[in-house]
Amino acid sequence: MSDIAMLPVQLTFRFEPGVEVDLGGHAGVVVSVLSLDSVLVEDPTTGERRVRPVAGLRPWSGPAPRERRPIPDLAEFTEPQLEVGRRRQDEIDALLAMRRRSKQDVRLAAERLGLAASTLYALIGRYEAEGSLTCLIPHAYRKRRRRKRIAPEKDQVIATVIEEVYLTIPGARPVDVITEVERRLRRANLGAVAPNTIRERVRELDPKDVDRARYGGMAAERRHHQTYGTHDPARWPLQRVQIDHTVADFFVVSPEDGDAVTRPIVTLAIDEYSRVVKGFYLSIHRPSTLSVAMALTHGILEKEEFCHRHGLESPYPVWGIDDGILTDNAAEFDSRGLQLGCRQWRIRGEFRPLGAPYFGGRIERLIGTMMADVRLIPGYTFNSVAERGKDYDGRVSAALTLEEAEQRLAVMIVDRYHRDKHSALGTTPLKAYEHGILGSDRVPGRGFPRMPTDPGRLLKDFLPVDYRTVQSYGIRLNHLTYQSDLLRVFASRKDGRKYVVRQDPRNVSLVYFYDPETQEYYDVPQRDRHRPPVALWEVNQAVAELKQLGQDADDENAIYRAIERCRQIDAEAARKSAAARRRQERRREDAKAHTPAAPAPAADEISAPAEAGGPPVRRVRPVADLEGWS
Repeated sequence: MSDIAMLPVQLTFRFEPGVEVDLGGHAGVVVSVLSLDSVLVEDPTTGERRVRPVAGLRPWSGPAPRERRPIPDLAEFTEPQLEVGRRRQDEIDALLAMRRRSKQDVRLAAERLGLAASTLYALIGRYEAEGSLTCLIPHAYRKRRRRKRIAPEKDQVIATVIEEVYLTIPGARPVDVITEVERRLRRANLGAVAPNTIRERVRELDPKDVDRARYGGMAAERRHHQTYGTHDPARWPLQRVQIDHTVADFFVVSPEDGDAVTRPIVTLAIDEYSRVVKGFYLSIHRPSTLSVAMALTHGILEKEEFCHRHGLESPYPVWGIDDGILTDNAAEFDSRGLQLGCRQWRIRGEFRPLGAPYFGGRIERLIGTMMADVRLIPGYTFNSVAERGKDYDGRVSAALTLEEAEQRLAVMIVDRYHRDKHSALGTTPLKAYEHGILGSDRVPGRGFPRMPTDPGRLLKDFLPVDYRTVQSYGIRLNHLTYQSDLLRVFASRKDGRKYVVRQDPRNVSLVYFYDPETQEYYDVPQRDRHRPPVALWEVNQAVAELKQLGQDADDENAIYRAIERCRQIDAEAARKSAAARRRQERRREDAKAHTPAAPAPAADEISAPAEAGGPPVRRVRPVADLEGWS
């Protein structure tokens, strides 16, 4: 059976009457939605109806689930391919939003896309069934891409010239690349390459990446950055969620000795319509794509375990995939991983216009409210030097660890803020959210939002992405080497292809390698399995120290010896140095990612796929945590 004929993986689902759900081996049918966290489900075999919590319910896939076509990662595709998919997605979204869609509407949209109307109807059906951008990209489900017809030696010459000429010299043109490639090929007696082949390689480059290489990141942002206005207020829950960071106005202490460490960073996500806090993330790391992704996914996933862990009295039935997110223009909101993740999960990404902070007024006010409520937390720092006074030091009275501070914020948000009457709404944020979802006597609700069928896939799609070739020794990433039996299959092909690799910066003991044939991710550990788990920032710190000493920064043994030296120095200096205490606490926070509750098997524990592309015998569990917008 071909890939196209197979049923697609259902990326998302929605709780609504008539939807079949899994009742533990047999199907049940949702009869009605009762509340934000419960639905009435009927068992067709017995006719029994029971109220079931939303948490844990998953769509029914049949008594003997058929093999389904996996969804390729968007990082596999070139920018021109992604642009075709985006144009199709925008046109189809506009058609699906129409109350009465006519054949003329579809015909005009097909003409704009350069497609036949019948083809567009087929794409609409596929998009509604699968719900991902991938299904709109031409030839996305072909197992093998068309192989390059030129020799690897010629291909390497083209790549080198593009890197040294086109991406380095600001005024370089494609014709200059063609001339230089032809000159080098003649000198190496490798034979000629068609000029159009070279032009196609240049055309595949992302214009933003070209300008970043030529002129720097700031110039590339100014030239390619696009902002969107948000003058219209949100009309339903999750239409637009604002995300931002702030430095908390209190210090946290080390759980070992109780000494003050630093002021943590809070990343908050607020729903514009109801003002509920969709999700948040507390960390002592500086704002990053990891912070954004953790807050984003915390908001999307169910929070039953979160409430239990923090001992919250009130429910937190706020979950689901957002329609759009609004952020400022900071670098952490503009990474490739976050961009691709938002496109794949149909989350519209919007930036505030430069110099217009009032576009993010909801999140700014929430930050002010949260920081005003932490005044009673031990270690409070006040808002300014004038308010604090010269003699006051918040470090002296600090008493909460990072985990305790997270619990304190959770109580403030869920048990207080969500239940207090909001002056602008005239009701509580949670009640406004409930009315917007379920409806009221006067206004119909929007219904339950979409949920990810596979939470692991959601988290994985937002991880930072890199591209690496597979060599006989494995993969080199961030000065470390990763190897497994799975990689040996790809190394033996010697095709020079770059494969998609993702990594959680909190734990670089393994990477996640994307197999384009099975369209699955597999865990690939470091070549030396006896290495202790470390974070990426520790590796970077060790590499910088080795370079300063004039030593080999690619020597893994030297890197880990430098990491151990830094840890010993920080441990000895922790009582005297605030910076050392911060580094120690960062290690403790990163250690949460080192020891997952149920570790996934490594890729070398899996039978390697045959050259023909058969699936491995044993699947790898999806990533349990994430990081990741450009």
